[in-house]
Amino acid sequence: MKIESSFPLIVCLILAGCSGPASRSDNDASLPANIPKPRPTRVEAVSVRQAEDLSLRALLAFYQSSQKLSASEQARLRSKLAAQAQDAPMLVQQAILLGNDGGNVELGKALGLLESVQRSVDADAIALQPLVRVLVDQYAERLKLGVQADKLGQIARESQRRAEQLQEKLDALAAIERSLPTRPVTPLPSMSPEKTQ
Repeated sequence: MKIESSFPLIVCLILAGCSGPASRSDNDASLPANIPKPRPTRVEAVSVRQAEDLSLRALLAFYQSSQKLSASEQARLRSKLAAQAQDAPMLVQQAILLGNDGGNVELGKALGLLESVQRSVDADAIALQPLVRVLVDQYAERLKLGVQADKLGQIARESQRRAEQLQEKLDALAAIERSLPTRPVTPLPSMSPEKTQ
């Protein structure tokens, strides 16, 4: 048999030997003992998007659970968070706790913390910015309504004070009027017509 005529056959046999099964199982006995068996690849890394979703979900869960805390528990948690490193999630948690208080001063502080997260270029802060924008809108509206309620309350208190002052004056005038002696009514003398000359 000539080599030239058997060349295509040899090439076919070589190619057939190279095209074995694409993947072997861990229990493949055909591998030599000195070659390690392939291990399945485990994907442990979380994508950036998944990490952002987890972070947002964790903060939303914190928001929901913090609503159930008493004022003293929230104050304790606030001081605990303030003692930790001030990264974006911690600032948002502090802002949430301040926002739960509902006072205008606390809402102003919460807005300050949230605005610092909005200005940050840190990756964690950028991932939280959708939630931060919602909280800023909510807290700004609540602060505006709180300021308006304070103004209306002040106007109502001022009106009440004026009404009380007017009532006191009316009562004083009525007391003065009652204390005046009543004079007897004297009839006016009748005037006779003048005599004509």
